[in-house]
Amino acid sequence: MLYSTAHELAQLRDIDELLERLVQRAHDLIGSDVTYLSEFHVASRELRVRTTLGTVAPSFPNLRVPPGMGLASMVATPGVRSGRRATRG
Repeated sequence: MLYSTAHELAQLRDIDELLERLVQRAHDLIGSDVTYLSEFHVASRELRVRTTLGTVAPSFPNLRVPPGMGLASMVATPGVRSGRRATRG
């Protein structure tokens, strides 16, 4: 399955289509209810949900996570700790 995934993804040239297929393959492989991919924006230092699959609220695809909010944000922005809440973009 991993070889076929790598082969399929290597054929894609559109970045949005590539990310959507990557999330779909991860979703199928893991079998989770929700799978998503966030992108780190250097200027704002926030994570922005870019692609989703599964059971999500309509506002989830526009979610912005500020520095220090949640585990993924703490990994993306080491040394930043905060109690701020995620906002919808």
